[in-house]
Amino acid sequence: MERFWDRYALPQGTTDLRFLGQLAGAYSKLPYENVTKILKDTRSSSSHQKLRRTEEVLEDHLRWNTGGTCFSLCNALQDILRHCGFDAFIAMADMHYGTNIHCAVIVRLGSTKYLLDPGYLLHDPAPLPETHISHQTAMNTVLIQNEGDETYSLSTNENGMQKWRYRLRARPVSQEEFERHWIHSFSLNSMEHLMLTRLNEAGRLYYRKDRIELVHPQHRVQQKISKDDIGILANLFGLPVDLILQAQRVLAR
Repeated sequence: MERFWDRYALPQGTTDLRFLGQLAGAYSKLPYENVTKILKDTRSSSSHQKLRRTEEVLEDHLRWNTGGTCFSLCNALQDILRHCGFDAFIAMADMHYGTNIHCAVIVRLGSTKYLLDPGYLLHDPAPLPETHISHQTAMNTVLIQNEGDETYSLSTNENGMQKWRYRLRARPVSQEEFERHWIHSFSLNSMEHLMLTRLNEAGRLYYRKDRIELVHPQHRVQQKISKDDIGILANLFGLPVDLILQAQRVLAR
């Protein structure tokens, strides 16, 4: 964890909103990608060995510029925040195609809970509202609706298109329950193809099923990328070519 601190020149701050934003900003350098998850899945002999825990996620990032999927990213982010003294926990979420298949990190500061969601690139702490809130990010508007009983519905608005994303239960789950959902995530169809997404100065880059998309608050551009154009994909997301090739070979089998 110390090497991660050095890489991004993080200060030793206090547990306030400003320092939380600095930590989250550094953590935003970790892309969402399932390359490492696919490779870890095929190389592991047991369910728990598949789980990329905090030190592995950070070491891999420092070595290869990788990140992870929502479960490994949230687990590592929670550990970093707790290491710094923040009151942080992981909360589970339901999506259209399943329950408890997404997760996010909640940070309690005073009487306010803040949402961080590395899976959806929500790295700017968003306060969970008493009723509803529109939270502007660099790439879109995040709409959070309080549905009562510590449950929140989250949608995004990009280029005038609003899309419901998930329903979050802003309550802590035990490590045992979290890991059970994490293990289950290896059986989801999101493991059947490569998925990568990250922020850069132009907006949000998203790759899935041979199509790359650049989303900017004012426009959206799509481009088809051949499976042979690994160099383009590696350059856009900053990942080593050989890692992407290895994941592609696993999927081809």
